[in-house]
Amino acid sequence: MSTMDLRAGSPLSGEPLNLSPNGVESLRGVSMLDLLESDLRPTFVLDATLANEPRESKIHPVYWNAAMATIHSGRLLQAFKGVAFSHFSHGIDRRHDRPFLYRGFSWTRILILGRWAVISGTSIESSVRNESGDVEGLALAKKTSRSIIPTFDWTHQLPPARLSSHVAWARSIDWATTPLGPMNSWSAQLRSISNLIMQDPKPAVGFWGTDLIMIYNEAYIELIGAFHPCMGDSARIVFEDFWYDNFEPFILRNLLGETVEKTNTAVNVVRNGFMEETYFSLKFLPILDSAGATIGHYEPLVETVGSLLQ
Repeated sequence: MSTMDLRAGSPLSGEPLNLSPNGVESLRGVSMLDLLESDLRPTFVLDATLANEPRESKIHPVYWNAAMATIHSGRLLQAFKGVAFSHFSHGIDRRHDRPFLYRGFSWTRILILGRWAVISGTSIESSVRNESGDVEGLALAKKTSRSIIPTFDWTHQLPPARLSSHVAWARSIDWATTPLGPMNSWSAQLRSISNLIMQDPKPAVGFWGTDLIMIYNEAYIELIGAFHPCMGDSARIVFEDFWYDNFEPFILRNLLGETVEKTNTAVNVVRNGFMEETYFSLKFLPILDSAGATIGHYEPLVETVGSLLQ
C-alpha cells in the first residue's frame, strides 16, 4: 500500500449509532486524510511495519497535518524526524496503546488496518524531562495532575479542542523570543486580556508592557493591511511612521490611568498595495496591575471611513 492509499481506505466497520441511512452513505465519502487534515491537534502517520528496522533508523512519517508542521514553527516535526525508532518504540508498538509524553505533549496512537499508526498529541501543563530537556516517550504516570484539562483559554498549555486558524497561528509564534517570554510564563492578567482580545468579534489589539508588544484578533488584520503579521512585535516599531504623532499621546494618558476615546482619527495605511487614508474610531483603555500601575493597553476600534463618505 502506498502513502496515497491512505485516502482510499475503507470506512470504519461496525454498525453506526444514531445515524440515518443517508448519513451513513454520506460518511462513506469521508476519507482518512479528510479527518486528519481537519484535526487541530498535531498529528502524523507512521508505517508501523517499519518498526522492526535497525534500532538506529530514524522516524519517517508518511504524512503529517498542518498543525504538526506549524507547532513551534515546525520544530516539533523536525524533532520527530530526528528521533530513532528505538527511542519511540513503545509509542508505535501494538502492545502499548497508553498515552505517552514527548516534547510537552501527551501522544496517543491508533493503528489502522494493522499498518498505519496514527499518532496525535495534546499539549500538557508539564512533562517529565531527562537531563537534555527532552522526553523520551515516557508513559503517563497515574499521579498526573487533575488540573491538566482542556479549557477555553487559548494561552493554556492544554488549549481548547477547536481553535480558529488565527488563534492556532498565534499559539505557534515563538513567544520565548519576544519580551513577553514563553506563553507558559505569562501572568494571569496577560492571559485574561489575550483571551478577551481573541473573543472580541470586532477589531481589537492589546499592547503589553513598556515595549507595547502586540496581540491582536483576526478582525484587526483587515485594518492594518500590509503590517500583518506583526503579532509579538512592538507597536512603536511596526507603526513607527505614524505612531508617535498619532498614538503615543494616548499611551502617555493611559499611563496616567486615563481612558482615551477618539472618533474618526485619520491614519494613512498601506493596504492592497497602495497608501490609503483611513479613519478609525477607537478607545485606549489602560490595563492596571494590583497596585494601580498601567502595565498594558487595550484598544478596540472600528474603521469609519465608509460612514464619512456617505
